[in-house]
Amino acid sequence: MEDNANVVVIGATVASDLFGGQDPIDQTIRIDDALFKVIGVLETSGSSGFDSSDSQVYVPINLALGRLFNVARYRGSYSISGIIVQVVSQEQLDPSALKIEQTLRLRHGLGADDDNDFRVSNQADLLDMASDVSGTLTALLGGIGAVSLIVGGIGITNIMLVSVTERTREIGLRKALGAHDSDILLQFLVEALVLCALGGVIGIGISYLFAVGAGMIPGFTYKIVIEPWAIMLALAVSTASGFVFGLYPAMRATQLDPIEALRYE
Repeated sequence: MEDNANVVVIGATVASDLFGGQDPIDQTIRIDDALFKVIGVLETSGSSGFDSSDSQVYVPINLALGRLFNVARYRGSYSISGIIVQVVSQEQLDPSALKIEQTLRLRHGLGADDDNDFRVSNQADLLDMASDVSGTLTALLGGIGAVSLIVGGIGITNIMLVSVTERTREIGLRKALGAHDSDILLQFLVEALVLCALGGVIGIGISYLFAVGAGMIPGFTYKIVIEPWAIMLALAVSTASGFVFGLYPAMRATQLDPIEALRYE
């Protein structure tokens, strides 16, 4: 900083991308129209939130402000757009934010009735925002899932109604031989339940195939985890859908008159 040296410290990912397996120390890189000498490489730290120090480049602040970003001066000094403050514990977040706000209001000469000409935010605010976004997405996905269930249930009802129509003579024959309405009802309910349960099993199988296939994609660093409770919930919902949407066709089958059913062509 004292010598205004064109030096740079780079992240591990930047070093790997630019130099591969070579030693980047004392090598030269170009940032905009300026050449910078690499004097250090950060250890791999991994991703933290939206940024990763592995992909960042650090230069002396006077060079960054004056040469790279051409930051304007205010009363002879560079102006800054933000300050990051770290506290030692979560309990000090709100008190520290309040003290920072009070200090900045005094430094900016703001009166008691003046609004802040700056913004103070902390990790708790970001977590609340992320929670709100997550809740909205959850509700949206839940709505999509509900619509899908209704559409699929209507399809199941239609299939079972067609099955009842095609097997009208069979139903009449069973009733003529002494089958009770409960027997007919149970028969078609079991068919609807089996149909929906098989659909749920196929959907779970497709999910596992997608999870395995995504893990085989080069560069895909996320691991898709399918929890056992999610599998049980999927099977329960699919089975319940079979019962709900298969009940009306089954009840319609029990209401057929055996004589009219035997005459059906």
